[in-house]
Amino acid sequence: MSNLFTAVSVENQEIVSGGVEIASFNTRFRGRQTSQAGRAASGFDGSVAEGKQDNLNVITAARTRLVANAFPGLRG
Repeated sequence: MSNLFTAVSVENQEIVSGGVEIASFNTRFRGRQTSQAGRAASGFDGSVAEGKQDNLNVITAARTRLVANAFPGLRG
């Protein structure tokens, strides 16, 4: 049995002996964008003022998990 492990590479030994490689990547973003618009005018008929404000809120996240050489219950 020891001859088997000396005849294969280190990577193949991990596969044969059940080695597992897991990589996990996470990212998050949270932000707010505010836009304001307005106008004001005065004349003989009086004054006018208008305003508007818009808010855009963004909250997002992502996760990627990579699993190599794992038994079926560990994948995913």
